[in-house]
Amino acid sequence: MTFKLRSCLFAVILLVSMLLPLVSFQPASAATYTVTFTTDNTTAGSLRWAITQANASAGPHTIAFNIPRSDPGFYSENATHGWWRIVINPSLGALVVTRAGVTIDGTTQTTNRGDTNPGQVGTGGTVGTENIVLPRYNRPEIEITKGTNVLGTCFDLDADSITVKGLAIYGFTTGSVDYTNAQIHVSGGTNILIEDCLTGTRANGANPGTATRSAGIYTHGTSKGTIRNNYVGYNMVGIFMSQNSDWTISGNEVFQNALRDQYDGIELYTFTQRMTITGNLCRDNGGAGIDSYRGLGKNLLENNSLLRNGILGYDTSGARLMASNNTLRKNIATGNSGPGFIFPQNVGTYKSENNIVSQNSCYDNGGLGIDLCRTSNERTGDGVNFNDGIYVSTWGNRGMDFPVITSASLLLGACPSNIGL
Repeated sequence: MTFKLRSCLFAVILLVSMLLPLVSFQPASAATYTVTFTTDNTTAGSLRWAITQANASAGPHTIAFNIPRSDPGFYSENATHGWWRIVINPSLGALVVTRAGVTIDGTTQTTNRGDTNPGQVGTGGTVGTENIVLPRYNRPEIEITKGTNVLGTCFDLDADSITVKGLAIYGFTTGSVDYTNAQIHVSGGTNILIEDCLTGTRANGANPGTATRSAGIYTHGTSKGTIRNNYVGYNMVGIFMSQNSDWTISGNEVFQNALRDQYDGIELYTFTQRMTITGNLCRDNGGAGIDSYRGLGKNLLENNSLLRNGILGYDTSGARLMASNNTLRKNIATGNSGPGFIFPQNVGTYKSENNIVSQNSCYDNGGLGIDLCRTSNERTGDGVNFNDGIYVSTWGNRGMDFPVITSASLLLGACPSNIGL
């Protein structure tokens, strides 16, 4: 009997000693749960296990990565570049985070194992008329995909103050044209932060070559979140916001989305309001670069560059605003298939009026720089409407007349430091 008890006690001590490296405790109730292998299961050391542990008790918690190169999920791109691939098991479902204060930090793999995937992706340079610096994006060490299996969502975030950073996520879709499929789905909570991720691309920024019909980032009915410094490409829609308020979207490169479906780069959908969209590059998307479709408005679009959007020929503008009380300033719209900016006429109770358009640069577009629609051509614009002094509440921005310059004069001497054009 004594021998059996001692054997059991030894087994318990051995099990605890094996699990201790996976959990490092911090002050109060905070803990770090470390992912040590790529296989998706419920065993201690998996990503799914780490999320389950974090969900189980009050945080804040950090999910870190420390996977050895010997793991079978290590993918060697070439002699100098490689990363770890986590293929999600569809029978286990999406990775659902329900605990407030959880941070999923892919950059910890770099800290713990070195930079095995060196370099950056993205256009870089500057955006907007004030030449705001656009970041380039570090190639991450952790890549998450569903492989060839059917699974509509990777991460489902449903609590306050969740952070996802430093990951490449692609391939999640059921195959249907449904924006609720998403690489990252935010279904609840406030103060969500998504940063430094590659959504829709591989860890080297490449097109995964699959017909991904999902959103890069999809949020619904949430407020006060931030999406910043992400590389968002090859999705059905880049960033889709539905019934949201008070989010900030900044420093992202949103490119080559909606090349198969009638969506856009950044979509501010029904009842979305008070969004701050600044310092982004929206380029080469199938639909509009930014589309506020039947939203509540009061959005700020500032210092974005909207280049070569409308490739699919359905929504053709750099930005379309079927919403009211928005401010568009210091943006660049060029090379788009249709107008630089479209303000549609009213559709039902949805209005597009009282919008301020100031200090933007619009040139070399396939349509007008600013198109105030008096007809139903809300997607492609209806061209020049001649000045008539008539204001109609159902027209885009009430159909206000365009300015006519009748004279110009050269002011010699000191030039004002700021001139609004």
